[in-house]
Amino acid sequence: MGYRGDVPYKDNEEYLQEQMIGLNRFLFERLACYSEEQAVLLREKMEERMQQKELWRKNSYQKIWKENQDRVELSLEIGRTLYLERIVRYFEEKEFFQQVFLLSFLWEMDYWYRQCFEILLGREVKALTLRDFITVFFIDAGTEHVEAFYRISEDLEILRIFFPDFSESGDLFGQPIQCDVRFSDYLFDTDFFYSQGTSRLDVSEQDKVIFAREEEKNRLLFTMEEEVPICLLYGEKGSGKKTLLAKTAQEKEEKLLLCRLRDKTEESLSVIYTRLRYALRDAIVRGFLLVLEGMEQFEEKKLREILSFLRKEIYPYVRGLYLLYDREDCTIEKEELYLISFHPLTEKERLLVWEYYAKLLPQNIMVSKKVVLKEFANLFAITPGQIWQVWKDACLEAKDSEDGITEKILYQVCYTQLGHPLGEKAVLVKSEFTMQNLKMEESEKKVLFDICNGIRCRNTVMREWQFEKIVPYGAGITVLFAGPPGTGKTMAAQVIANELHMELYKIDLSQVIDKYVGETEKNIRRIFSQAKKSHSILFFDEGDSIFHKRLEATGSNERFANIESSLLLQCIEEYDGAVILATNHFSSIDPAFIRRFKYYLLFREPDKKVRYEIWREVFPKEAPLSEEVDFHVLADLFELTGAEIKNVALTAAYLAAAREDEILLLDILTAVKREMYKNNLILTREKLKSLGYLYDEL
Repeated sequence: MGYRGDVPYKDNEEYLQEQMIGLNRFLFERLACYSEEQAVLLREKMEERMQQKELWRKNSYQKIWKENQDRVELSLEIGRTLYLERIVRYFEEKEFFQQVFLLSFLWEMDYWYRQCFEILLGREVKALTLRDFITVFFIDAGTEHVEAFYRISEDLEILRIFFPDFSESGDLFGQPIQCDVRFSDYLFDTDFFYSQGTSRLDVSEQDKVIFAREEEKNRLLFTMEEEVPICLLYGEKGSGKKTLLAKTAQEKEEKLLLCRLRDKTEESLSVIYTRLRYALRDAIVRGFLLVLEGMEQFEEKKLREILSFLRKEIYPYVRGLYLLYDREDCTIEKEELYLISFHPLTEKERLLVWEYYAKLLPQNIMVSKKVVLKEFANLFAITPGQIWQVWKDACLEAKDSEDGITEKILYQVCYTQLGHPLGEKAVLVKSEFTMQNLKMEESEKKVLFDICNGIRCRNTVMREWQFEKIVPYGAGITVLFAGPPGTGKTMAAQVIANELHMELYKIDLSQVIDKYVGETEKNIRRIFSQAKKSHSILFFDEGDSIFHKRLEATGSNERFANIESSLLLQCIEEYDGAVILATNHFSSIDPAFIRRFKYYLLFREPDKKVRYEIWREVFPKEAPLSEEVDFHVLADLFELTGAEIKNVALTAAYLAAAREDEILLLDILTAVKREMYKNNLILTREKLKSLGYLYDEL
């Protein structure tokens, strides 16, 4: 048979077949040293199987190996893809590893190899170990032990990478070397399986668009063109890290393998390291760049150890290593890392995202004309990923609605997407109050409209008109409500929240102020840190309890009280949202604090006209109210606040319901008498004036 070393392999399948023939010839020759009947039968079986193969008839493993290598070189020169060679040559052509790789694969497929090794090793073999390979390929083949060890030591590195469960600890030579389900993929270039927790990160899977990320993109391009340290991409979840990385890789004709890490408490570092080795093997074989997701889940000490492992065991062998860190602030030690920060989008950039995804909605989903996307872009500082999820959730909510996607639906899913934990130190206040429900002078109500417009237009004034250059400190909307109890301060805050479709959180100062030094400051900072993500309105009731006049620092208590009030004011000014402070004791607040608020509104006790409006609307239309009740008379007789009038109406309703009758004037007067008694006032016959005839029945 003539020499064929000058003929390239026609494809990868022919290459693999002839590599296997060479391996079979080697084992066939080794069995010739044994005279047992089983060895003879195995040789006969192999001879029968291979006799039709032209390469087999060369009758020498060395000749077969030489011809195969010549064909490999020629095939690679003309651009043929031989997948096993791509793996082997990644590690500078390791012949021993090539045989180990093939044999571990064939061992699982053909019982002939198991029988063969049992004869060569003289014992039952359930799993091949490194010692078994060394014995068959080197020691029993005449190689000196020392030479065999040196040759194997060069291959330990590649064994650890391509057999990730293989470890250099314990019995090094006694560890089993077994192929897994991915080996067929490596040999035949298929994608039937991916290692646990890994998948290909493809642009085709990304139906999203990138906005305002030119700087980040240029830095990513640099990492794919130049040798850089491990690259860390950090920013809020949904800020576009994976999407931009995938799109940039596509432009550079690179492919990405994504490995998702999970910080399960029961998992040791060794388990995580093994998973990373599996991901590394996939990346090496495919020629992919490796992307690790979920780095933010690990506590600091564990993260440092993982980074140390990555630098030593992963980074040197992969062409590019990218870490994804889903937090706005990077707390990782930045040494030996190439950092790319994904900053939050501005309101204008978010508006572009809102409008872009609105065009991708199904044709059968209608968006209400009342929806103003600019308001959503202004109010919700959310990521592109979250905006896309909002639209998808809104579609589900609106699928059975004739009105389509309404303002209410969009606001609801926006706040659901935020998922902030403000409830720890605050209470979510919900109500349906509108401007119509709020009874006050029109001039005072106009201030509330101005506050709402200030929140709506903050982006236009501060960003687009560049007032942030003039007022860089304190871009938020700060409001101070002052006045006696029951005059509508809390209700006004609820009305503002409803007008803007924003959530209102009432801060429980009893949960904020702590007797231990430093804890109050921590609580204050935590509140504003959480509120920043939600863009909620913060409502501090009884603000005078912390915004009191500064005390002369005669002791530690006074000093800490001054520090707490100053810190709260600082956080309010730095908060890029809306804060409302209400106080019943305006005179007790330090004037220096009052000047820091952009809006101030004094709530007065209602006059007769306003009291009449409150009386007129305090009883629902469903309530059975007696015709004898005259609201003009009630407003004239009793100088009650709005809250007191509501209490009277409710008490009167319970009296009537218990009697199973309509609400009588007598019920209302009885309730008035009780409300006055709470304030140390006595209802006399003289005060009832024209209604004095009912006094004896009270």
